[in-house]
Amino acid sequence: MKRFLQILLVVVFLLVLIFPWSTNLQLQAEVSDSSQSEDLAERLEALVIGSRGDDYYAYQAQYAGYPKPAREIKIDAANFARASRDVEILENFAGRPGRAVKTGEEGFIEWKVHVDTPGLYQIKIEYYPVEGRGASIERELWLNGKLPFFEASQLIIKRIWTDGGPVRRDNRDNDIRPRQVESPFWRELYLADYNMGYYPEPFHFYFHAGENTIR
Repeated sequence: MKRFLQILLVVVFLLVLIFPWSTNLQLQAEVSDSSQSEDLAERLEALVIGSRGDDYYAYQAQYAGYPKPAREIKIDAANFARASRDVEILENFAGRPGRAVKTGEEGFIEWKVHVDTPGLYQIKIEYYPVEGRGASIERELWLNGKLPFFEASQLIIKRIWTDGGPVRRDNRDNDIRPRQVESPFWRELYLADYNMGYYPEPFHFYFHAGENTIR
């Protein structure tokens, strides 16, 4: 069974439409040999990425014609519908006023969210990565009772690292990097492909009109 590491959430999900990573693409009628080679490599990579049939590449194709509403929806992390027994609600944790939820190494939390305008939304979370064994924090996201795409089964939540001391020098006057230690603080993060890095933009998730569940 997949093990999860502890994490604290406040505004657990912010459904937004923001494109800080958007890219303009231009099609050219004449290309050089090197451009053709690069294009072929990109096509082959796309075939590899999309070979599963249940991955984000296929998900994008399935919802390609759906709108991306220009609005945001905030969800209070502590206002969940269901949760496993190891979930805790904390008050004013680590300098942040208000309530937060702390997950255990395993288990789940489920929220209900009402969406007036159906479409594709990006998801941003506000979290505090509780110090652990140094391994990446990994989570699954289920939307309306199922995994929307394969990559949602291995979402990486980034830890925060800093130098554990000053830079030292060896007997040849080379820099010796200090040991990295965890330095957690509250931060915001878009859910994206931080695992393999195939997709440069944050994931878009389709939410239908009415009540949706996030788990």
